Amino acid sequence: MIGVREVLRAWLSGAGLRKVAQQAGVDRKTARRYVEAAEQAGLVRDGGDG
Repeated sequence: MIGVREVLRAWLSGAGLRKVAQQAGVDRKTARRYVEAAEQAGLVRDGGDG
């Protein structure tokens, strides 16, 4: 669960998927899946991390 939060926080701050995945210690494809699932749930990158 912590990995998902790390990925989404870094992504929301503007980092690319490769950098996000590297920072969170997950595969790039896994980071992409987390971001895609969050976007489908309504998360918007321009909305900030709040």
